[in-house]
Amino acid sequence: MKKKRLQFIIRAGCCLALCLAVTPAGAVSISKGSQVTFTSGISNVESAAVAYGSTGNQFMAVWAEETTSTSRYDVKGRIVDINGTAVTGVLDIDINASVNSKTPVIAYSAKQNRYLVVYETLGAMVMLAMELWKPDGTLDTTNSVSGTNSSNYIFDASVAYNSYSDEFLLVWCDSNYNNTTMVDEYQIKAVTINAGTLALGSTVTIASGFGTGGDGYDRIRPRVVYNPDRNEYLVVYDRRKVPVPYGTIYCKVVPASLSGADGISEMQLGSTIYQESSVAAAGDDEYLVVWEDGTSNSLSHRSIYARRVSGDGSLPGSAFAVKDAANEAHYIPKVAYVDGAGYLIAWTHTNNATQTTVTLANVVAPGNDSVAGADFEIDANDPLGADVACSGSGTCLNVQDQSQSVDGWFMTVSGASSTTTTTPGTTGNTAPTASFTVSPAVGDTSTNFALEPFASSDAEDADPDLLVHIDWETDGTWDDMIAGDATATHTYASDGTYTITIEVEDTGGLTDQATQQVKVAAQASGNTDPVASFSVSPSSGDTSTTFSFDASGCSDAEDAASVLEVMWDFDGDGMFDTALSTVKTATHQYTSGGTYDVELVVVDTGGLHAVTTRQVVVSGGSTTTTVPATGGNTAPTAVAEANPPILPVGSDLELSSAKSSDAEDPIENLEFRWDFESDGSWDTEYTNDPFVLHVYQATGNYTATLEVVDTGGLTGQDTVTVMVIEEEGCPLGLVFAADDPRLEALQLLRDRVLANSRLGRVVTGMYYQNGKRLTDMLEQYPAIRSVAAAVLERLLPAFEKAVAATE
Repeated sequence: MKKKRLQFIIRAGCCLALCLAVTPAGAVSISKGSQVTFTSGISNVESAAVAYGSTGNQFMAVWAEETTSTSRYDVKGRIVDINGTAVTGVLDIDINASVNSKTPVIAYSAKQNRYLVVYETLGAMVMLAMELWKPDGTLDTTNSVSGTNSSNYIFDASVAYNSYSDEFLLVWCDSNYNNTTMVDEYQIKAVTINAGTLALGSTVTIASGFGTGGDGYDRIRPRVVYNPDRNEYLVVYDRRKVPVPYGTIYCKVVPASLSGADGISEMQLGSTIYQESSVAAAGDDEYLVVWEDGTSNSLSHRSIYARRVSGDGSLPGSAFAVKDAANEAHYIPKVAYVDGAGYLIAWTHTNNATQTTVTLANVVAPGNDSVAGADFEIDANDPLGADVACSGSGTCLNVQDQSQSVDGWFMTVSGASSTTTTTPGTTGNTAPTASFTVSPAVGDTSTNFALEPFASSDAEDADPDLLVHIDWETDGTWDDMIAGDATATHTYASDGTYTITIEVEDTGGLTDQATQQVKVAAQASGNTDPVASFSVSPSSGDTSTTFSFDASGCSDAEDAASVLEVMWDFDGDGMFDTALSTVKTATHQYTSGGTYDVELVVVDTGGLHAVTTRQVVVSGGSTTTTVPATGGNTAPTAVAEANPPILPVGSDLELSSAKSSDAEDPIENLEFRWDFESDGSWDTEYTNDPFVLHVYQATGNYTATLEVVDTGGLTGQDTVTVMVIEEEGCPLGLVFAADDPRLEALQLLRDRVLANSRLGRVVTGMYYQNGKRLTDMLEQYPAIRSVAAAVLERLLPAFEKAVAATE
């Protein structure tokens, strides 16, 4: 995983800059696929809606259909796979003989792999019924939302899924009869719904024009969408005085907590709206709102308009026409987002001259205020309304009501970022792999433990698109959420051994978990560090060898060896492979060849710790591949070096390939190129110069990759780790003169010993980060400088020995 330290925490609601990838008009196209019939031969249908289920790579459509015997409506549904093959028959969502059930809406929970269907039931009073359906077409659980009294009618529901908290947000129009004014007051209300149990949270008011300070206007026809980049919702609605048939379209960015939603400022998006609005969120941290705009309440001239809303709630552009044509009606727009391509908008069009009704579609690229190309005709079979949903690979399904059937058309939108291909019976998404490091492994209540999920990965999604949920105590409550290329920090209020759990979630909602332990302990007065020591048997082997590790030689001046705790990192990747334990022995098998740095951490009862490392050589693989070629050529051996490997941010770094070699070619005939961040993109062209300068502009640990190519075209690779720190002073510059050989010896210790171990890099980073404070202290107290010089003088032989061992 690319190791970038992008320090933003989504849950904290940081104000991120809106980066818009502008796609040229005409770069995205739509192609039509097969038709699928959900039901036919019924007397009347309406309100078709559809959702995409990422886990099973399928679509579920729902609709209301009239029963000929009682002239009432029932809600029905059906599930099909990505190819249109029926997974279920027609499902009876609601067939209550005593009520009308109409206007269903649907959303999908990837974590639960369930569809939530919400619909109106028109009995003695209007309420919203909720049903949770499994992907095999069986009913899971039910619930309902009703008004607070018989005067409350709730309708016009819309629902969105929150992947962070695994809950739905249901919004609706609430008709609250006012006994004082004797009129209905229409408001927008909302409630959170647990995606597994359908348990309801508290009902809150999202928008209202009544009460103290109100403008007296109704808020109706709400639509809601969730923004995973910010863990927020956008709620869109119409502001008008009912029963006036037209109004003004407004929206609000609402926090996931719903806290203070009624007090958040409204934003006006357009001037006139009639029947429908729709909204979709993009991965570029913006929304697109589309609506039906007109000059009169007739169908003589209706247009489709749109406007972008940025994730921070600002309006970066202006309202623009998706379709505007005189003497024609374009109405009931629906929109879905296709990652990498843009917003797919579908709507119904009637040409009044010939009364021809068709379904049209077009695409708006993220960051653009115009459509990408010409209108695309989906269907000409007299559609009455439509809804659309899309998979990550750009396969979309447009579902529409017609006179006596519910049909759908598959479409493919070019430019989707996912390259996943699907076949019948397979899913289009694979679960991510969760992995992380935490540093340090041992500390106290003042320690800032840093968690990095960079080793996590996903076959379909890039690192920034992954969401990482963090439970710092593994108590069942997620404490933080970060992106897959970000870092989180945490301090603990009390001593103990804590298990940290992360859950990595991809854009399709699939997840994986991983755990690590940290030790938090107060350092006892007079306590001294333990001594870390272990043996390994054998010291070399292959992938079939079981290596045995024994840390019984660990000791401590205050504690018996039996109470010391140890944990192991068998491959030196910074992720400990065992939890803290008083058991001092362990075994491990390696799956690939190489030279591994095995790291042992030992912790005493006072919270102090020590670290030691030994190497294990495993045959069966190497970082440099030797490939026989014509003429007996063999691949070169790449050796990457950094000088210095630890340096302040913004400083010149010299990267060297001078120690690389080849059996057939002299070094002057070899060529070299570098990938400074090991992100798979080469930052330099091939050159014969074995030295290159680079400047890292941000602090962090970077891995630079070198590739060497010989005259026969064979290559070898090697990597080198560079630590970039925020330098605030060099205290040792006050202890030794700049030309003092003792200072040079300490610099060699830093660059050759400390730079090559995780603990050494942590120690070095702490030294520089506290440099100014230490420098001030040494300047103020000459006696401390003398003591520091004497101590370092006595330690220099040991330092020089450690440096010599690396030569």
